[in-house]
Amino acid sequence: MVKNIQNDRNTEVATGIFSVLAGLALIFTIITRFEFISFFSSLNEDLEYLHDNIQLLKINSIIWLITGLIITVSASTFIVLLNPWHKLFSWLTGFFMILAAAMISLSGIKGLIVIEILLNFNNLEFSNHEILKLSIFTLAQEKEIYITSAYSLLGFGFLSLGLFALRTRSMTILTGIVSLITGIILPVFTSLIPESLLADIGLVAGSITFMVIGMRILFNGLSLKKKSLKKAKK
Repeated sequence: MVKNIQNDRNTEVATGIFSVLAGLALIFTIITRFEFISFFSSLNEDLEYLHDNIQLLKINSIIWLITGLIITVSASTFIVLLNPWHKLFSWLTGFFMILAAAMISLSGIKGLIVIEILLNFNNLEFSNHEILKLSIFTLAQEKEIYITSAYSLLGFGFLSLGLFALRTRSMTILTGIVSLITGIILPVFTSLIPESLLADIGLVAGSITFMVIGMRILFNGLSLKKKSLKKAKK
């Protein structure tokens, strides 16, 4: 029994730590978010801007890749932690988070590809600058699609987590409600009005929710699990 209690607590600690790290990583992705192409500038201005900020783009891309890795690990710990209580919601939460992590990682890869094109432009067989701009513009569009998909999938993950909390009561009702609200805000705002202030608020809310849930699990664990363990000791 003592060994089982220790294993459960280790899983809670790991889940809490990686959830907090995932929230922090998401905040850094928001802060360093990088637009490749502007509709209000010329090709030369866009290329000059990219060259001047190539280090920022590199940092942003690396942060996205690291964030994808952290969320993947976080999703795995959530599956292990929640599975004994509700298999469906545990797998749904993990599934959506892992898909979101994949989209985030692909977004980072697109940024690195743009850097590769810029650094090796003279060696590439582009017939003119318009093809270069088209290539970068296409990569930028793909990156935005991956980002929007990632935030929407994260929203679905929070929605599943909120339903889990309310269904099992293993976390507070407030935690479940916050997760549900975030799960609705993220997909709606980031998909329908991605350029609005509400979308940014949704992204920040998602990051904070990640950290709040992580802190809750890290320090308190799952409430019902602790109660059941106390009964078992008696």
